[in-house]
Amino acid sequence: MQSNNSGLYLKGISGGYDAKYSSNHYYRYNINYAEVEMRDLWQYTLNLTSDEKTILIAHAWELLFTEYRYYFTHRNCAYHIAKMLELVLEQDLISNRRPFVLPISVFSALEQATTISGHPAVQKVEHTLSRQARFRQHFAELNVTMQEKLSDIVNNANTLEEIQTYLVALPLKQQLMLLDVLLDYVNFSLELNKDDKTLQSLKRNAQRARIVLPAKKVQWSTHTEVLPHTGQDPTTVRTTLGHKNDHGGFAEVMFRPAYYDMLARGGGILANSALSMAALTLRVTDGNLALSKLDLLNIETVDTGATGLPGDIGIAWQLRLGNERDYLGPADVSNEFFLESGFGKGIALGDTTLYALALGRVQTPDSLDTRFMLLPTLGVLWQTDAYKGLCKFVFPIRIDSHAYQKKIKSTCEVSAFASKSSDIRLGISHHNNTELSLSGSWYF
Repeated sequence: MQSNNSGLYLKGISGGYDAKYSSNHYYRYNINYAEVEMRDLWQYTLNLTSDEKTILIAHAWELLFTEYRYYFTHRNCAYHIAKMLELVLEQDLISNRRPFVLPISVFSALEQATTISGHPAVQKVEHTLSRQARFRQHFAELNVTMQEKLSDIVNNANTLEEIQTYLVALPLKQQLMLLDVLLDYVNFSLELNKDDKTLQSLKRNAQRARIVLPAKKVQWSTHTEVLPHTGQDPTTVRTTLGHKNDHGGFAEVMFRPAYYDMLARGGGILANSALSMAALTLRVTDGNLALSKLDLLNIETVDTGATGLPGDIGIAWQLRLGNERDYLGPADVSNEFFLESGFGKGIALGDTTLYALALGRVQTPDSLDTRFMLLPTLGVLWQTDAYKGLCKFVFPIRIDSHAYQKKIKSTCEVSAFASKSSDIRLGISHHNNTELSLSGSWYF
């Protein structure tokens, strides 16, 4: 589907621009997404009879170049493709009463659906790794000695003979593995720096080193795949009961149209990441209703899979925009618009991820006239079969004319009893005051 509207990205948030069905070769999307944009692809092969394929193809041809109005959270690409597929399915993939339609919801419904001939709708699910993911996965299978040799080749080998010097003492299998990963690396790096003469030369020499070896294919390990449709559904309603040490009890309701936070479970999401839009939280205290938080956009990711080779460093970063009340800080409680952003670094230690972020914040002034802050942040994210938890420790530093360091703000939250449609969460937050909370989440 495509649109020539010059305001595509801006209108994509609110919806309302013109779009239409179009046709193209699948390999173009495969190359563009996986090889150029470094995005993994999941392919759901339909289990259709010959007649069902004919019906679907004919209907798709009828729809070709049909125009429609695109809306980001409902009448979007996922919605229109789902409605087209329903022609050969017994069940509807999308309820007309559903207020939000997101791609993962369509795949979840498709995996449960049956065709009009009575067969399961999905025949198989295949994962196509991006160029970057494929390189990192293969790099992780090298032993420490081979990883060190690869680093030496990348940083020091300028000729075919120099590459072969690093290979000569290795068994044939390890030579093939090392050269495969080296070619993965240079192809990945050249997508980021197409005109880099050093990388171009390294690629030619690596190809020459590989072509003189036997034409054997490396058998890389297979990995257990967590399928996208097994993840928690993308729209969330969460109710919370809590206690604040100076004001007693409170209740909150959070509604998030899309997508997930750092404690989400299952497939279809980037590890150690959060992506949410228009997440609204309302709080009731002493019978008074107030806006607690509105995260218009929250993106956070901690990349711990980087190899450390040039161009593959891996960073942690966050961007958050919205309006919120600080119930725990030193200022009088008020709603402030804010923008937070920054970068950092993370490290994985088994099922635990440690990370640090250097964040900056600009906001509308509160009762203490705070406008600009630095927010150095330390985070710990861990997961077991039963629990997933996140603790953050923030060191607020006011940086305007009244600069001073505030007390450390700490928050911890643990998710338990998680399923595709629900979980239970226990949280504690402390700054100038302390809050305890118990939440129940419903995903749909």
